[in-house]
Amino acid sequence: FDFEQLFPSITSGVTVNEKGQKRFTLSGHDKPKFFITTNHTILASNGSARDRQFKIAFSNYFDEHYKPEREFGTLFFSEDWDPEQWNLFYNFMAECLEIYFLAQRNHWGVSGSGLIEAPCEALDKRLLRQMMTEGFYQWMLEYMNIDELDPYNPEGTRLGERIIRAQMYDSYVQTLSAAEARFFKAPKFRDRVLYFCHYFGYILNPHLPQNAKGEPVGFDKSGGTEYYTIALEPFDSTPK
Repeated sequence: FDFEQLFPSITSGVTVNEKGQKRFTLSGHDKPKFFITTNHTILASNGSARDRQFKIAFSNYFDEHYKPEREFGTLFFSEDWDPEQWNLFYNFMAECLEIYFLAQRNHWGVSGSGLIEAPCEALDKRLLRQMMTEGFYQWMLEYMNIDELDPYNPEGTRLGERIIRAQMYDSYVQTLSAAEARFFKAPKFRDRVLYFCHYFGYILNPHLPQNAKGEPVGFDKSGGTEYYTIALEPFDSTPK
């Protein structure tokens, strides 16, 4: 989904082309909000996109084995609901609305918007995994000998090892189809390695200075050969 297509409508207003009438524009508080539900993360994470988004993540609490009736003893909104259950529901909804209007009136939340920021760690990690692609993620786990269930245990892994970037790159490209490999370039590989590092909180080339994004400044080169080191934490490479 190309989220940037919505930029003009979000920022300026929405033009309505009413049948048989002149066009008119809804702006300010009259313009509608866009509500997007998706199982995937929207690939628009730059500053302009973030300023126009309010993201909320939902996880699975109930599933096919653990249903509401197991926790509450009844299905929601069923004929088994007695007046007490309906009153509990209506009061809960009323409290939610009250908090919503209080947040709007008192300018709580993000930039005084009345929107209370929700935890987004899961969304951020999902976006990183989506940008690096699932195939690259699985390849990196195998190449680095990392246990997905125990990713911070360096024993038996290649974490902290200085690896020749070209060898690492060639190993990954061999997993791609001929068409994919033809258009896959070194800068894209570096981006995906960085996404993988951000996903687990690893540090790429930890002996180099890191910028505000947690990315190394410069390259680790020796004798014309570039190296990648992925580590759990910074370390000092100054000769002792």
